[in-house]
Amino acid sequence: MKYSMLSTLMLVSMLASPLCSAATVAEQSAPLATPAVAGKAISYSGGDGATMESAVVIEGASNTSAGITAERKWVTEKYPGFKKVRQSLLRNEGKSYDLIEIETAEGKAVSIYFDISGFFGKW
Repeated sequence: MKYSMLSTLMLVSMLASPLCSAATVAEQSAPLATPAVAGKAISYSGGDGATMESAVVIEGASNTSAGITAERKWVTEKYPGFKKVRQSLLRNEGKSYDLIEIETAEGKAVSIYFDISGFFGKW
């Protein structure tokens, strides 16, 4: 199935809306199993996610659902007790990025970039 860019942006906006991100802090903090896709475990490369240039790259996600699960797992492991504030889809130089803005359990604002080019839009 192919989706237009507008449909994709609408989906991302819906996923990032407060209604769709109403998970409790406990749910957001719960450890998640490493998702496996066709026998291949998800892994992470790239940088620390502090900038687009040092974005976390998700390896092994064969579709958008697996990639979103992997993003959440990474954030949960690095920032237990976080609260998701906002999520944005960005494009730069032919690549797709998720910018996830969170508030840590200590109240600090943190922005995390994920390079989602390998799985974005694959269903």
